[in-house]
Amino acid sequence: MLFIHGGGGNKYTIIAFCLCFTFAIALRASMSYEFLTSIILFSLSPFVVSFLYGVLTGSQSPFLSLSVKQSFSYGLGLFILACVGFLLTFIVHTYIRGGGDLWVGLMDIYHNDFLRRMVGGSAKDFDPVYAASLNANALEVIRIYLSKPFMLLLLGVAVFACVKESSKSYRSFYIALLVCFALPALSWFVLGKSHSYIHRHFCFVLWYLGFWASLLYVPIYCLYRRLCHPTC
Repeated sequence: MLFIHGGGGNKYTIIAFCLCFTFAIALRASMSYEFLTSIILFSLSPFVVSFLYGVLTGSQSPFLSLSVKQSFSYGLGLFILACVGFLLTFIVHTYIRGGGDLWVGLMDIYHNDFLRRMVGGSAKDFDPVYAASLNANALEVIRIYLSKPFMLLLLGVAVFACVKESSKSYRSFYIALLVCFALPALSWFVLGKSHSYIHRHFCFVLWYLGFWASLLYVPIYCLYRRLCHPTC
């Protein structure tokens, strides 16, 4: 999309890029639905950062040269394509799970996958082994993944750097980074609540979709600016 925005493609190039993006999401969904919200949001991160920066500063993003409206439009367009890719795979899965009956397949996926692994399931309807994950709320799951002392320390330092940053432009950029790259992980911790509660031994890797890097980058670059460019 950035290549296209820069004038690097005709309508056929645009169509090819859109089809490839849709196919990529469909291919990923065909393997499993795990972390799909995180993957989609991470793929939109350049436009999310640009949009948040524009909202906070009221100016065009310098690193993408996109206005708020353009960032929102591109991001929304890709999100819709991602949903289309997911739906294409979902329809095929529904057909297979229902033995050719889409409604039966939909109900099977809804009960055995959505309610049990994501949100909305009742503990009395499933094996007792899932009770704790089904009864946990989203905030409890988020707390589990934010309970590591070192991560809390880095988060506190990053927030402090945002507060102490004198430049509105850089402060807005830091905030946009932290918010944008927290969203992929948080989206799955909330929508995939039960799955995240059970599989905490590997779901923590979702923080590596940009958030850990942002926690390190923000205070380090803020310190660099203060030491090397104190007048900026």
